[in-house]
Amino acid sequence: MSRVNEDPLKLLLIALIIFASYSCTNKRGYLLSQTNVIQTEANAVADSASMVPDANDTATRYIYLTFDDGPQQGTMNCYHICKSLGVKATFFMIGEHADTRHLKSWVDTISKSYPFTFLANHSYSHAYQNHYKKFYSTLPSHSALDFVRAQDSLRIPYRIVRFPGNSTWSLHDKVTGPKPTLKLGRYLDSSGYDIIGWDVEWAFKGKHSAPVQSAETMINLVNNYVNSDKLKTSKHLVLLSHDRMFNGAAADSLYKFIAVLRKNPHYVFETIDKYPGIKKNRS
Repeated sequence: MSRVNEDPLKLLLIALIIFASYSCTNKRGYLLSQTNVIQTEANAVADSASMVPDANDTATRYIYLTFDDGPQQGTMNCYHICKSLGVKATFFMIGEHADTRHLKSWVDTISKSYPFTFLANHSYSHAYQNHYKKFYSTLPSHSALDFVRAQDSLRIPYRIVRFPGNSTWSLHDKVTGPKPTLKLGRYLDSSGYDIIGWDVEWAFKGKHSAPVQSAETMINLVNNYVNSDKLKTSKHLVLLSHDRMFNGAAADSLYKFIAVLRKNPHYVFETIDKYPGIKKNRS
């Protein structure tokens, strides 16, 4: 009998069975793909954890990756690179940058990913849009409101801040840094805030914030500094960089930088709330 004379309902049933089989196969393939991605990330975290040295190992060195000025283009690149390599990082964010629901969702992602990532305070206006002299010469009680506003608007859990444009520290009830920042530093310290500066900076230049140093240069710099007496706290290195530096092709440099350093069995990546001397007061 010719196929054109077959029962149309029978042909429709066969077509549905073929389609269902194809759809199921594709869905299974997608699920397997997603499972592989999740497993890859889990393996990276496990590998990183397995490299953590014994607490009594005097060779242990702690590295604190910190990214300033988010949320901005590049923030989620940094987040995903760190996550894929299984290392921890801290994001010092600016309140007025989170001016859309989309950008606020990035802030929430960073905050909810703790203890993998840590959300910290980089002021609301970044020193009145980079007017540093005015910001630090204003009455400390007024300038401090910029940090309070960021704390509230970004829902930052702990009172850990970084000053815009200056490496100022408050540790063990002692404030150190450039002279213009000290009054504000002492005011915030007495108000229960921790202030974190940096030891090494991955600098940028130009309109597009291109990294100045190569990944290789930064790797060598960290390897030299981490064992030096130039650190604020011995064996603990705080690295400053900015999210927007890694928005484009330079993201590969960040990946390479972290991937090489994490192979060192004596290096442990931590979030800034684990830095020695932090009071870690809640908001």
